[in-house]
Amino acid sequence: LGQRFRPPTPVDLSYLVTAWSADAQQQQRLLGWAIRTLADSPLLPAGYLNRFAAGSEDVFAESETVEVIGEVLSLQDLDNIWDVARSRQQPSAAYVVRQLPLDSE
Repeated sequence: LGQRFRPPTPVDLSYLVTAWSADAQQQQRLLGWAIRTLADSPLLPAGYLNRFAAGSEDVFAESETVEVIGEVLSLQDLDNIWDVARSRQQPSAAYVVRQLPLDSE
């Protein structure tokens, strides 16, 4: 008999890409490079994602991809993030991965 699985649970994942450097110009260059790289290649294929997975088993199937989308955060949201981080605000860009399906066991 076959196994039964629960349907995947779709989740939204939020990321904050932050550039760190002692030099303000270098921070801006690093953040610009990261933004440009994600804009040029917003779809991350399974092969790339599985390369960094722990263990020997692939997490993503060959046909699966993840799309990274730029997101605008309000000034209040940014202030809240840096308040929790207990650090001075740094140049950052927000991204989201929407409806990533998480499979059950």
